[in-house]
Amino acid sequence: MQYGGPAYSSAEAIRIQLEPSATEHVVAVRPSCGFDVFLFDGTTPVPAEELDFQVRAPGGEACDYGLHFMGRGVRAYVSSPGNYRIACDSIDGFLPIEPREVIVEEGRFTPLTVPLEREN
Repeated sequence: MQYGGPAYSSAEAIRIQLEPSATEHVVAVRPSCGFDVFLFDGTTPVPAEELDFQVRAPGGEACDYGLHFMGRGVRAYVSSPGNYRIACDSIDGFLPIEPREVIVEEGRFTPLTVPLEREN
């Protein structure tokens, strides 16, 4: 997984090693959420592995996010539900890709289809 936005510092990352014991621990975990970006040239999917994606919270504020490239698209994991803005590099042979707004709901991954336009 590639991480974007402000880098996760070692102070924010916590590694937990679980071992059998008599002590019982309860860990509260929120369901993952984010959005899936799919690029298309007409009806043909365009791979997104080589693109640099940026995710911002409303107003352009930086936010924590993670990216997972899934063959035909990219999954963006965000830390909480809300409105986000995604931008990415241009692709050779296509017009620049305009930034898009996406609404993320708790526990869901919102699909975001981006039609590409060829340069003349």
